[in-house]
Amino acid sequence: MKKLYILIFISVFSLPEFWGQDTRFSQFTNTPLLINPGLTGMGNGYSRANLSYRSQWTTTDNSFSTAALSIDLPIYSDKMNWKKGYLGAGLTFYNDQAGNGALSTNEANLAISGIIFTGKKSKLSLGIMGGYLQKSISPDKIQWDSQYNGFEHDVSLPSQENFIAVSAGAIDLSAGMSYKYASNEVAMSSDGNGNNMVFEIGAAAFHLLEPKLEFLQNPNAQVSRRFVGHTRFLKSMDSSPLALGGNVLYMQQVNNTETTIGFEGRYVLKGNTKYTGFLKDAYIGFQLLYRHQDAIIPVLSYKFNNWKISTSYDYNTSELGNVTGNVGGFEISIQFNDFEGQLFNQGNKYINYQGSGGNF
Repeated sequence: MKKLYILIFISVFSLPEFWGQDTRFSQFTNTPLLINPGLTGMGNGYSRANLSYRSQWTTTDNSFSTAALSIDLPIYSDKMNWKKGYLGAGLTFYNDQAGNGALSTNEANLAISGIIFTGKKSKLSLGIMGGYLQKSISPDKIQWDSQYNGFEHDVSLPSQENFIAVSAGAIDLSAGMSYKYASNEVAMSSDGNGNNMVFEIGAAAFHLLEPKLEFLQNPNAQVSRRFVGHTRFLKSMDSSPLALGGNVLYMQQVNNTETTIGFEGRYVLKGNTKYTGFLKDAYIGFQLLYRHQDAIIPVLSYKFNNWKISTSYDYNTSELGNVTGNVGGFEISIQFNDFEGQLFNQGNKYINYQGSGGNF
């Protein structure tokens, strides 16, 4: 436990670039707006909603938890009747509690994107995202060395720590672009009749203005820019209910880099017909991800109708396992795609699925 406190103190108080570093989800394909504002409105169907929750180091008294909610959708497609593209809009909310509530990060953002069709099966998006970033800390929840009376920790003793502020906020701005190619607009069938392929690639920059926060003992604490690159490929196998592919995520913030690569597979349980399109299919999905010098992450998903549920667990492979007792992080996400257009009455409006790739 003492080692864990030391780790938290070093990362939160001694090195500002570390407390300013963004946390992340292992299931990055299920948190699109946290990866790239350019993915706004690039989902399948009409509206898309994602809810994710992550908990790590649960065997300690200082477990970390992170939650995120986002929704994005095409807008004004019926008004514009654009044949060459459309607009997308999205909202995302994010909360991270680090070290038993000692450090909290909250952020709310609005995203807008412009999407153009680059071919019958492809489209390109440019998105911007702005909102408010807030950080806070509860010093009374931390055990300080000065509060040790020789026998035990005594909260009545002064901590002898002087903070400029225990809560601070700032305007935040991010931007990104993404490209998507989809060879078919419907999901593959369970009998293997279908030749679907999806390829996605994108890049983004978060915290463009590098907002400064008057926080803790630093009057000019800064949230550094985070750069992201990502790609994904998935293809159905001929005469088989299988689809295989992979994905890559690269992030850099200050001198810290993170690279995650992985294999992805799907097995179709219930396919589609030419009459139902991609509305009622079901599949089991599996990913095996490797975060370089950090963790191996198996991900299991189940998709039915408009819903997809995914769970994963991080198995630590780094020296951090010596501190956490080799206990990694559990994560669950729920995704909803409104394929029928029931929300916001979009099903009765003009929406161009060109390059959407259906459910694939």
